[in-house]
Amino acid sequence: MMLMLLGVCLLVMLGSIFVVLNALQQMDALRKQNTVFQTELKQLQQAHQQLLQQLYPAATPAESEAKSALEAEQAAKAEAKAEARDEALASLKEDLFQVQRLLEKHHLKLGYYPDSVSVLMQFAEQQQNTPSRHNPYTGLYAPLFSEKTLLDITHDPVDEGLSEYAGRLLYQAHLEPEGRGSGYTLAAFDEAGLLLKDASGEVLTLNHPA
Repeated sequence: MMLMLLGVCLLVMLGSIFVVLNALQQMDALRKQNTVFQTELKQLQQAHQQLLQQLYPAATPAESEAKSALEAEQAAKAEAKAEARDEALASLKEDLFQVQRLLEKHHLKLGYYPDSVSVLMQFAEQQQNTPSRHNPYTGLYAPLFSEKTLLDITHDPVDEGLSEYAGRLLYQAHLEPEGRGSGYTLAAFDEAGLLLKDASGEVLTLNHPA
């Protein structure tokens, strides 16, 4: 009986050793396969890198310098454009404020606002207030209080987007039933003939009442 038990234990031990040896062989085979896979992966990565270099060759120093110069030029143009836009906005704002000051002076002296640009022009001449203004978009100079500068839409509206309106100011009188001016709206047109907007994106207007 004892010999039989020893024989069984010996068989079990031999079986365990066989299993362990088999597992070790499988692990060794997997390790070798992993090494082969890693080698192939490196080769594929190198081939991919070479292909990228062929498709997108590195820029020469001269090309890099030219690219940097072009980017700098584009940045300078964008900055100059932004500065010109800001200067034009500031110029048109000052024109609008000048017109507003004369409108308020008209109201202070006469008790009402002009019902048309022509009436405002007459008042400006009486007050010897005849400044010239520079259109920031067309480069032309013209009297501030004139029909060349001020577009009257009190009775007849106008369309946006017309190049002929670039840089001009817009005047609309708010009329009482009897025709006297009780208020006004001032605005301006940008370089595309659209209503000028301020930095916040809102249409730039001066109004009375506010």
